[in-house]
Amino acid sequence: MSQRVRLSIAFAALWALSSFGCGGVKPPDLYAVSGKVTYQGQPVPGAKLVFIPEKEDLKSQPLTRAGGETDEQGNFEMTWGDDQLVGSPAGSFKVAVYAYEEVGEDHDDEIKPASLIPERYNSPATSGLTATVKQNGENVINFDLAP
Repeated sequence: MSQRVRLSIAFAALWALSSFGCGGVKPPDLYAVSGKVTYQGQPVPGAKLVFIPEKEDLKSQPLTRAGGETDEQGNFEMTWGDDQLVGSPAGSFKVAVYAYEEVGEDHDDEIKPASLIPERYNSPATSGLTATVKQNGENVINFDLAP
């Protein structure tokens, strides 16, 4: 299994675990969110995004997250939870974006694939990216990443 596939699986597991936690939790009201991720004006295919609430209480369970993945043109739609319900809760969010080079099956698993974007975007603490999801109106949020 390639390193990129393993990273994608790990990301998906983290997203799923932090989205709902134990079963039986009613999801919050969700609002459609779409957009595009570009780096130096070019689409970033296969990028993964996570919205982290700015005022998240880390002691509350389950931790809530919305996430998405870009298509070949860099377009994404945010989804919520194990069932990947379309949308995100309303509010203000810090954003993390991950995008790694695709590697073949013969890739050395000990070597991390190259990031397609500066790695500072991998953490909400260093990305500088934010998003505001509104209850009313369109939520089209584009991220044009810089070097």
